[in-house]
Amino acid sequence: MDGDLGTGWVASGDDQQPKLTVTLPRAVHSGQVQLQVDQYLAASRPTEVEVTLDDGKPFTADVTSEGRVSWAPTTFRTVVLRILKDSGAKTIDTTGLSHALPVGISEVVVAGAESLATT
Repeated sequence: MDGDLGTGWVASGDDQQPKLTVTLPRAVHSGQVQLQVDQYLAASRPTEVEVTLDDGKPFTADVTSEGRVSWAPTTFRTVVLRILKDSGAKTIDTTGLSHALPVGISEVVVAGAESLATT
């Protein structure tokens, strides 16, 4: 949430349940986040996530092709995104072998909180 697509978070290749937590400086009323992935980030894109708002009950949501995750608008300060499925992007090494890329996210945009800095 630094406004720079050139930076990003990439899960460890052996992380079976990658999770990203965003804590806003104050609560917002929103029903959507957008998970942006820069085209140069060597990572798979999230396609399904488990969302937990504050300490509420987790729910599963698909990630659209534009990276959007939506739910009924509610007020929250913390959003936890556990990646359940990803696009399965691969890379080819110098020997010609294919390797799966871990999931990654360049930017998390919380609708209605675009101007807030994160901690």
